[in-house]
Amino acid sequence: CENGSTHAVLIPGIEYSDPDNVVHIPTWGLSDFVGAEIPTQEVIDRIAAEQAFAVFAHPARRNAWERFQSEWANALTGYEFWNRKTDGFAPSQRWQEMEAKGLKPMLALDYHSDRQRMPFVLRFSGEAANAPQFAQFLRDGDFKQSIFGAPLGIARNPVTQAGLRVVESGKRWVRRSQAKRSAD
Repeated sequence: CENGSTHAVLIPGIEYSDPDNVVHIPTWGLSDFVGAEIPTQEVIDRIAAEQAFAVFAHPARRNAWERFQSEWANALTGYEFWNRKTDGFAPSQRWQEMEAKGLKPMLALDYHSDRQRMPFVLRFSGEAANAPQFAQFLRDGDFKQSIFGAPLGIARNPVTQAGLRVVESGKRWVRRSQAKRSAD
C-alpha cells in the first residue's frame, strides 16, 4: 500500500439483478441479502434505508439505461462509466445519459477472466476501516479514479473515445478471425 498500511478491509458486496436480468445493481454495505431476482425498486429501497453504496451497472448492456427511474438517483452513488467486461476497450456509449440523470461515473472490471484485465485504479483520500466508512467515502466522492494512469476525464474526450472504439473493433475482428480459423 502507498500509505504503508499492511492490512486490508474486505467489504462484502453483491450485484442484484431484476427478474429478467436486465438491470444490475452492485451494492456494498447492506446488512443482509435482499433476495434473488427481485424488482429493482426493492433493492433501491434497501440501499436508501441502510445508506449503502450502490451503482447502476453496465447501462448499455441490454439497454438497461432505458429502464432507469429518476427517483433511483437519490439512493445510487453512481453508474458504471466503463465496465471492461461489457463495454470492452471503450467507455459505455450511454455515459452522457447517465450523468444527465445526476449519477457519478465509476470504473468497474466485472472481472471474470484475464481477458477483462484493465488498469483501472480507485484511490481513497483516507482509510476506510469498515463497510460504512467505505460507503461514505464513495458516496461523498472522496476518491480519485484513473485509467492507464490518466484521470478518468481523459476517457470523456471524443478523440480518445474514437481511438478506444477502434481498438475494441480490432480486438473483436481478431477474435472472430481466430474463431473462424479454429472452426475450419
